[in-house]
Amino acid sequence: MDTKKSWRDMDTKDFPEIVYIEWWDALSDCGWEDDVEPDVQLVLSIGFVVAEDDKAICIAAAISDEQSNSRMQIPKGMINSIKRVRLNKFLDIRKKKS
Repeated sequence: MDTKKSWRDMDTKDFPEIVYIEWWDALSDCGWEDDVEPDVQLVLSIGFVVAEDDKAICIAAAISDEQSNSRMQIPKGMINSIKRVRLNKFLDIRKKKS
């Protein structure tokens, strides 16, 4: 018997957060250069939070019952801002149309 919990069986309050993150990306190049100026790029990312601690956040583009795909680890020191959203605030995917 399969005891794994499916998203369809979960209350939407238990769904993972979706985040919008603005963060500064590191840049590297190679080769000899004269008069190099510092250059960083502001990056905008959206994803499901699959892991987080005081050092970094890991977001994924896609999630299933127990797995995630297209993950990105972003160090907290590189984050400019985070906006967090829970799916249950705007969507109940288990709601059946009548």
